[in-house]
Amino acid sequence: MSTETCDSIAEAIEIYRPESEAALLAVRGSDQRLTIAGLLVGAEYSAAPDPYEFVEEQLANLGLDIPFIEAMRARGVSIGPDDPIDILQQTNFDDKQLVPFLSRAGRQKCRIDVKGEVAGSGCLVGPSLVLTAWHVIRSADDGRVQVRFRSSDSLGANALINGSIIDALTSQCTPEELDGKPPTDDAGYDGFNDVAVIRLDSAVGTRVGFLDLPSPDHMLRTNDDVCLMHFPNGGDEGVTFSRVRKIRRITKRWKYRPGAMPGSSGGPCVNTKYVLAGIHQGAWGREKRLVPTRLFLEQLATAVANDKVPPTPWSLNDSLDGQLVLGRDLLFEALASANRPGSRTRGIRIKRTNLSSETGLNFSLDAVTAVLAREPKRNVTVRISFEGRDEAIFPLIVRGLASAGHDVTPPLGRPGADHVDTTLEASVNEAARMLVANIESLSDNGGRRIWFLFENAPGGIRDVVRYQFEAFFAAVVNQPNLRIIIAGFETISTPVPEENTARYIESGPVHVVVDYMGEFTKSDIVTLFRRAGEALRLERAPGWTEDEAGDAVRGLTETNGRYDLRVIETVIDRVRARLRQLAPTETAS
Repeated sequence: MSTETCDSIAEAIEIYRPESEAALLAVRGSDQRLTIAGLLVGAEYSAAPDPYEFVEEQLANLGLDIPFIEAMRARGVSIGPDDPIDILQQTNFDDKQLVPFLSRAGRQKCRIDVKGEVAGSGCLVGPSLVLTAWHVIRSADDGRVQVRFRSSDSLGANALINGSIIDALTSQCTPEELDGKPPTDDAGYDGFNDVAVIRLDSAVGTRVGFLDLPSPDHMLRTNDDVCLMHFPNGGDEGVTFSRVRKIRRITKRWKYRPGAMPGSSGGPCVNTKYVLAGIHQGAWGREKRLVPTRLFLEQLATAVANDKVPPTPWSLNDSLDGQLVLGRDLLFEALASANRPGSRTRGIRIKRTNLSSETGLNFSLDAVTAVLAREPKRNVTVRISFEGRDEAIFPLIVRGLASAGHDVTPPLGRPGADHVDTTLEASVNEAARMLVANIESLSDNGGRRIWFLFENAPGGIRDVVRYQFEAFFAAVVNQPNLRIIIAGFETISTPVPEENTARYIESGPVHVVVDYMGEFTKSDIVTLFRRAGEALRLERAPGWTEDEAGDAVRGLTETNGRYDLRVIETVIDRVRARLRQLAPTETAS
């Protein structure tokens, strides 16, 4: 017997009516009234947009869809590309993986607000990228939105992040869909994917993780199980499970029946491999529809690949013997921003809330050096320390470059620029410009980035040195391939605007990011445990990081949830000791 193939139950019923009547008769059980003809009459009374899809929906509601597919196969009609028994085996969610996934999903999903109003849902797909539907953000006239995450120890109490829509990754929905009358064939959806990507002002994904993308050959299949991560009516009410089904004559939208409500649009649908299968769009008759990932996967995957940040270290040497990194995420986000091609972030200022304390300043530069050293061909690091208050800065810079293997000629001045002929300030500015121009020439036209890291001078510096410092600072930030990081030196004036977030922008004024240090929170400790746990491959129950962080600060004084840096070594020692207990010997070493 030859076998004919149909894409869906609805299509099989329309084309092979006698076979479908016989198949239903074989699987309907004791309900003698249940016939295909009777269901089609019911479709007429229900005013269903497609009577055959109405019949398919009723069979699914009665739990007869899989038995019906098997009965049709026995009669020479194959429905779908896969054997129905294999489908069930492949699409069930693994309960061992489901619990940790749900824990992650709660942190990674987000609500999209436009102009202060709930607009829809979304999810992190990269360190600073959020995926949602275009129709969710279409009213954001200025391209700016707000993204709300679940408040947690990983993000702190204020889990509201600003973001900008990436126009190049935006694809509108069809005008008919906005009117509630979607096209009835694939041609009507060409070029309309209803997808948008938002770049956040902060790389939240480095702290809470982000959703994985499927492989390029991924395809949805009829009866695939999916999990919708969303904010129905703007509320954080968990996730919803459903099963997708094909729409007749259409492959660019799929239907399913989750508990979606207004506010669910843009929420990701995750398959049993826990990767992105599509995004929720809206209603399809009495059911819902999603846009499959395959329509926008290539562009999205490229954007995610370019959204990489330098790895945020949990330990400076990736082991429990190294210095552990606690509460410095903004520092590494700023480092990532400054290291991107075309970035307007040209430096980082590390400032103290307690100017009498040196705690953490040099450690900050150690951590930056460790990250930059992972790309030695790309980054040249020049670390500068002052040996005295009168130490001239330009010779220090020249010697630092020489130590890094790069010789540069110090400026000799020129007529009219020497301080004998003009003011000291003008002379210093001219010398700084000439020196920096010579240094920029070492960048090999962007092939390498040169970083200047300045250690704080505990005894301070004299005014003439400060003039040189500020002149060098002003000259460096205007060069495309030079970067500057200053630890301390709070009295040095900044020649460009200071930002308190690490936004990646390619236009506008150049700027530096300010990272204030002096306190840390329990959420910082949670993040340290999570990153260490991932690196050491610790398998623990959901919520273990929060429990361990609570133990790490037990008995320590806090003010409004913040701990002073004076107790940071105590916390680090406790974290290290606990990780040694949890980590296998061969991994921890």
